[in-house]
Amino acid sequence: MRAYKAPEQERAEQSLIACLLPYRPAEALKGQLALGGRSCLPILRCKPKNWKDKAAAGLIRLITRPDVDPA
Repeated sequence: MRAYKAPEQERAEQSLIACLLPYRPAEALKGQLALGGRSCLPILRCKPKNWKDKAAAGLIRLITRPDVDPA
C-alpha cells in the first residue's frame, strides 16, 4: 500500500536522495548499524520572553514531540 505524498514532499525526498547518493558505500554494509536523528523545533512566539530566552539558551525545551512518521 502506498500513501499519498504531496508533490512538494516528493520533490524534497528526491532532492535529499540526490544529495546523499555520492556518499553511498561501494559495497553494502555488513553487521550492526546505529542510526540517530535530531529534530529542532522553533521557539513559539506565544510564550513569555523569559521562557523564550531560556529556550534559546537550551535550558528548557518543548514537552511535545514532533511527528516523525517513518513511512
